[in-house]
Amino acid sequence: MARILPIGTTYNPATTTLQLVPTSNNPYRKSDGTYYGAPFPPVPTFNTVYFAQGVPVPLMTLPPSTWKGCVMARYTPHSTENDGDVYLNTGSINGKQWMAWQPAPSTYQCPSQGTRRLTNVKAQVKTAIDQVINPSNNTNLAVGLVWGWRLLGDGPQEALKKSIASGPSSPYYQYAPDAPALQMVFKEIGNHLLKLRVSK
Repeated sequence: MARILPIGTTYNPATTTLQLVPTSNNPYRKSDGTYYGAPFPPVPTFNTVYFAQGVPVPLMTLPPSTWKGCVMARYTPHSTENDGDVYLNTGSINGKQWMAWQPAPSTYQCPSQGTRRLTNVKAQVKTAIDQVINPSNNTNLAVGLVWGWRLLGDGPQEALKKSIASGPSSPYYQYAPDAPALQMVFKEIGNHLLKLRVSK
């Protein structure tokens, strides 16, 4: 579970928007047609996703007014073969369609820190880091890294990242949406470093 709302904010239902998407099957539906039960949604298909307060994370269902801002991990209780959280983005994994994340119930433990929107103000970044000083043994570093990557991933963030990079084109800005692309980026960086060393 991870909190996707920005630091210092509480959920405001009035800011939630919806978007129609191609119909996909409910990944929490069992092969016999039954459902896992609460907190998983008991509907056969989805054709709408929701976005809370401008955060680019699609939600399966409309969060309740008491929502704390956390989403659940994408997995089914019976198997690890089709867990959605092995991927950064949405998609189909071994027959399960993970097109969004399910808002966590308000009764679930939800971190208070949340995410820090991109900023070039050092004090804001330092404050965000300083807030993560007492995790109470509930910190999952891998999940935190993955969510950071997701929130910096595809979509409107691309233009923002290009604008704040030290240069608008290679080798300053590199697009790496998956592992093979990231490997190519590191190879290119390595080649640039090699040329730099040889030139000296």
